[in-house]
Amino acid sequence: MRAKAAVFHAPRVSPGRGRGWIARRACAFDPVESLNLLTRESVVKSALSEYHDFKQATSRFFLAAVLTSDTVLEVVRRELRRVSSDVKITVEELRSALSHEVLKREVIEGEKADQARKKVARAAKTALRLKKDRSEQAVASFEVSDDPGGASV
Repeated sequence: MRAKAAVFHAPRVSPGRGRGWIARRACAFDPVESLNLLTRESVVKSALSEYHDFKQATSRFFLAAVLTSDTVLEVVRRELRRVSSDVKITVEELRSALSHEVLKREVIEGEKADQARKKVARAAKTALRLKKDRSEQAVASFEVSDDPGGASV
């Protein structure tokens, strides 16, 4: 008897559905999806840049930069105070503990780590600026009447 040859069937993905590569990606490495990034349809939909952004956002350097950012450390500090209200810990103590005891040295130091920190800081500034602009627009759109009774003469 002859053994049957294994047949590999590519999963069917309908174009235009979902959010592109990120919506269709599998948890494990999928060679078909990787080849799909090189097709003409994928280039037109900018799936390659979407894939690059995804890989960059989930890189160890980027994750370390996010974990050591002030906003994340404030949340961690708040959660630690809920767990044990007797312990008073500062953000700097948390940052030091993370960088010396939890995270590897290679993700904190080096050129890629510096680039990731700069990108996270830039994104935080942009978010803060947008929040400030929205609050200023809300204040500007809220008109306070000089006449509290609303009566006009």
